[in-house]
Amino acid sequence: MATQVVARAEANDHRLEKFRDVFAQDMIWAAQTMWRKRLPSIEMTVFQESLISRGLKEFPDEDDQMPRECSVSMGYSAVLAAECLEMIDDVSENVVHNDCLV
Repeated sequence: MATQVVARAEANDHRLEKFRDVFAQDMIWAAQTMWRKRLPSIEMTVFQESLISRGLKEFPDEDDQMPRECSVSMGYSAVLAAECLEMIDDVSENVVHNDCLV
């Protein structure tokens, strides 16, 4: 099941996928897996990247002694933040590109 979820998350049209047939934790795990690979392609500050990548870890650092519920919540927040930053980056590129055309 995990390989199917990851394959669906990595598909080109994953943004059209609602993942209604999997548990929320599985969906978050798949999105974290996808974003661990895609994060370097987003333009952001070092602090933003560091903060988001901590939420994208598959397993939290042992020193954090974090319950699974907190880890899942951090993963959910990190995925949302990465999605938002990607959209901001896309809009910024479009604005720059369109300004050059005028």
